[in-house]
Amino acid sequence: MKKITVFFIIGLFSVNMHGRALPDYPPKWKNEIQYIYDSIFPSIPSNELPPCEFKRRQWIPLQTRASIDVYNEEDLARAIANNQSITINLKSDIFLSGNSTSSRNNTGSIQALLNIDKRKNIIINGEGHKIFEFGKPFQKTRLQRNKYLVPYTKEVKGDEAFTTNSGKILQLARSKTYRARGWNTTLSSQGIYGLVLPKELLHIRITKNDQVFISFRVSFVRQTYRVHSCSNGTIYFTIDKKDSYTNSKYMRDLSPQTDFYLTNFEESNDGVIIKDGYLSYPSQYGTISQCESNYIFHIKGDSKVEINGLTIIGGTEYGIMNSASLRIHHSKMMNPIFGGIYNTGLLFADHNRFEEIKTSATRTEHYPYLIKNHDPYMEVVDNVFTNIGHYSGNTHAVWSDATAYIAHNEFINTNYSAIRIGKLNCKEKEYLPNNLVEYNYFHHTDEWMNERKQLGLQDSGDIYIIPNNGRATIRYNTIINCGGLGKNNAIYGDDGAYNMDIYCNIILDTENYYDIDCRDGSKKGETRWSIPKDCRLSTNNFIAYNVCNGYLRMQENENDGVRKTGCSYVNNFVIGRGNANRNKIENLVNLKKTKERNKAIIQVGNPSVIFSHLHKRTF
Repeated sequence: MKKITVFFIIGLFSVNMHGRALPDYPPKWKNEIQYIYDSIFPSIPSNELPPCEFKRRQWIPLQTRASIDVYNEEDLARAIANNQSITINLKSDIFLSGNSTSSRNNTGSIQALLNIDKRKNIIINGEGHKIFEFGKPFQKTRLQRNKYLVPYTKEVKGDEAFTTNSGKILQLARSKTYRARGWNTTLSSQGIYGLVLPKELLHIRITKNDQVFISFRVSFVRQTYRVHSCSNGTIYFTIDKKDSYTNSKYMRDLSPQTDFYLTNFEESNDGVIIKDGYLSYPSQYGTISQCESNYIFHIKGDSKVEINGLTIIGGTEYGIMNSASLRIHHSKMMNPIFGGIYNTGLLFADHNRFEEIKTSATRTEHYPYLIKNHDPYMEVVDNVFTNIGHYSGNTHAVWSDATAYIAHNEFINTNYSAIRIGKLNCKEKEYLPNNLVEYNYFHHTDEWMNERKQLGLQDSGDIYIIPNNGRATIRYNTIINCGGLGKNNAIYGDDGAYNMDIYCNIILDTENYYDIDCRDGSKKGETRWSIPKDCRLSTNNFIAYNVCNGYLRMQENENDGVRKTGCSYVNNFVIGRGNANRNKIENLVNLKKTKERNKAIIQVGNPSVIFSHLHKRTF
C-alpha cells in the first residue's frame, strides 16, 4: 500500500518540528499545548503505546481522454451525459433546475439534478465557481409596502429551502429561543399540550390558520409540532401519541421549563416570514425559488469522479450522493437546509471548507446485508468544518459506521458531535469498522456554546464512539471549550464501546461533564445492542497518556462476573488550569481497585511536572 502524502492548508496551520499541524490555539493555552506536543508526547516510550495497524487506502489519480470548457447548465449536463472520460473546466457559475438529465423517483420528485453513472471517469475543475439549485419561480406575486406577498398553500414543514436569483439561500423564518415557564397538561388526555409562555410573548396570538411550528426539547430529544392556538399566555399543539418522550411524566420531570422556538412566526434577518398563508420577503430579493432535488450530484455505478475548486450549494437531503468513487478537494460546501456528502462508496475529502450545514457534513453508511461485497471507506483530511448542525439535534460533521481515516481537520462550532464513528448494531465481526482519528483540533465559540445549551443537547461528545469497533484509535487530538446543557463530553465511548485506543489527546475547558467518558453498557445487559458473539461491551480499551484539566470516567465490563476485561487505564494527567471546584468535587475513575484508580490518573500542577513524572517513572 503506497503512502499518501498529506498536505496542509497554507496560512491556516503552522507546522512544528514533529510535522504536527498546529492551529493558532487560544492564547491562554498556546504555550502549554506547544510544550506538550514538543516535549511530553515525544518522551513517552513507544513500547508503552499500542501499535496502530490502520492502513489508509489510496485515491488513484484519474486520467481522462478529453477536456472541455463549460459556460452554462446545458453544456455541463451534456458533457456529463455524453462522455465516458472527460475533464470539465467550469468558466462560470452554474444555476441548476429540473432539467432533462434529472432523475425522478416514483412520486415524481427530483432525486438528483446531475447523474453520473455506469463506468465514467470525470474531473470537474470548478476554478472558483459555484453550482447551486435554482427552481421555478413562484407566480402571482404582488408588491405591498416594499415586500412581495406570495400565496403559500402547501403544508409548511419548516425545512424548506429558498434561493434568490443571485443564488443566495434563504431559510424560512425562525424566532429566537425562549424558555417556557412550565407545562399545561390539562388537555393531555386528548393529546393536546401547552407551554406557558414567558412574559415577552404574552401578547402573541396564533390561530389554526397560521402555519406556525414549535420546536422544543424533552430531555435530550427535540420535537417539532404545528401550533393550533395561542391565547392567554399559553401556546397549544397536538403531539404524536406514539412518541414515548412526549408524555406528562417526561415533560414535567425531565424538562419542567423547556426551551423552545417558533418557525414561520417571527421575521428573520433576511426578512422572510410566513403568516396567514402568505410567504413574505423584501422585494430586493427579486424572484424566489424552492429547491426541488434531493441531491445536486448523484455518483453511482463504477464511476470515478474528482471535484476540484468548486462551491456546491443546495439539495434538500445532501449536496452529493456518492455510491461509487469520489475525491473532492479544495472546494466548499454550504447547505443550511440539509447535509453535505452522503457516501456508501469510496470518499476522499481533503482541503475543503464545510460551512453552515444543517445536518451532517460528511456521512458514510454501510449496509452489509443489502449490498454484497461492498466495502465503503471515507478519508477526511485537512478540512475545516464551521457551524455544522445549526438548530438541529443529533448531527455530526463527520459520521461513519464504516472504516474511516479522519485527520488534521479543524472543527469550529459543531452541534451534537464533530466526529461519530463505530456501528450501533452489528452481528458479524467482519463488518466491524476500523477507524483512526488523529491530529484534529476542536473548539467552539462562547455564542455557540450558549446555543447548544438552549437546544438542550445532551448525551454527546465532540468525538463520539458507538459500541461496535474492530478497532478505534483516537490519538493526538486537541479539544478546547466543549460543553452544552448537560451530559456533553469531549471524548465519549458510549454504551459500552469496546476495542478503543485513546491516548495522547489534549482536552481543556470541558464545561460541564467528562473530558473522557467510557461508560459501561453491560450494566444494562449486552442484549441491548447487537454485537458479535465473541465480543463484550466495555472491554479491550486502552486509555492512557491523555492530558486534561477536567475529569474522567472509565468503566469496565461488570456484567456476568467478567473480571479479565483486557482494559488498561493508566497515566492520564490532570493539570491544574481548569475548573478547580469541579476537580475537587469529582475526579473519578470507576474501576474496581483503589490501586488501579491511582494508576489511571496523575494529578500535576502544570505540564512541566508531567515531563518529570515520565522521566522519574514514579507511577
